[in-house]
Amino acid sequence: MPEACVVVIDNSDYARSYDYISSRLEAQLTASGSFTDYFLSSNGENTVGFVTGGGGVLSPCTRDRTKILNSFQKAKFNPSYDIVRAIRLGILTLQNAGAEDHFRKSIVLLVCNPIDIEDEERLQKVQDALKDARIKLVVVSFGRDVTTQNAAVLRNIVDSYHHFYYEEIIPNELITISRQGNLTDLMRATSLFGGANNMMAYVPPNMTEEEQMQQVLEESMQSANVSEPAAAEPAAYTEECGLYWLEQGIDLI
Repeated sequence: MPEACVVVIDNSDYARSYDYISSRLEAQLTASGSFTDYFLSSNGENTVGFVTGGGGVLSPCTRDRTKILNSFQKAKFNPSYDIVRAIRLGILTLQNAGAEDHFRKSIVLLVCNPIDIEDEERLQKVQDALKDARIKLVVVSFGRDVTTQNAAVLRNIVDSYHHFYYEEIIPNELITISRQGNLTDLMRATSLFGGANNMMAYVPPNMTEEEQMQQVLEESMQSANVSEPAAAEPAAYTEECGLYWLEQGIDLI
């Protein structure tokens, strides 16, 4: 099943930390490059895009690996990280991806800074938007100083909804990486890279054993999928960081 995915890079000031090589931001970009290779090769129609938690669009959804890697040079630190706005930006980017109805849609949200939800109503709006658009949310929490602190709020976000995709339950995921080291290697062991037996992945407790087994089976089948001919490139839009959506008059909530 083809999929359009948007990865949200955490470019907050906490991403300056050097507990991952060579900083949390650089580690995310390196891991994102590896994820791009895996994700695009798993299905010939898959597309992936990248945005930042500070509100910047690095790359629209595309299959052009060179274009994606070059866009990483625009990733800069931004102290105005906002998790609700970051998710909303991911939704808008997917809506502009040109993906057909049969595409699955997902957002991978990388988080390495303390999350404090001050406005529950804003969060509820974006959760409703995710559910209405049938978008799976995968949150990757990393950084020893913040994973424990963020555990409750992030679990609340991923547990708040799950949706049906042609009668199939699509659960959200919370992946917690508390170890230090090479972030790419640590992420390779997770379900993002087809790790069906990933012990770091958090599965919502409302899933039955049968549903969990079905999820494992599907992930295994996806990782073994043979590539198909490349899909046509989606319509391009500006990739400039920061103010694109504001210039278009689009409310990021």
